[in-house]
Amino acid sequence: MKPYKIAVFFCGMEHSLAGSKYNMRVDELRAGVYALQAFAGMDYGKFYEANARDVVFEIFETYKERLPAPWRRRCEHWYTEFKRVEASAEAWRRGDIEEYGRLSFESGWSSIHN
Repeated sequence: MKPYKIAVFFCGMEHSLAGSKYNMRVDELRAGVYALQAFAGMDYGKFYEANARDVVFEIFETYKERLPAPWRRRCEHWYTEFKRVEASAEAWRRGDIEEYGRLSFESGWSSIHN
């Protein structure tokens, strides 16, 4: 790995999920997953038990256009973030700090837009 330095900065701003719409976004993801399970003819139970890890990416790709836009964006972020985490870990193991950084910025973009 090339030599590098990592710096962590604190801007002084506090952030709390309690005052945000985080729980609403989690419910939108869950609603998207629940709908994907129904579209794919999968067995599904109670809404609060719906979990994206139980629905493969190919099912999302097949039925994503049927989802309302907010649900689709939440699912898009979850599936692409999962892939980014795996790719980031591999880039780190290879010592490819540039790819690791690119994936980190991509993650931030997806967090904001999806």
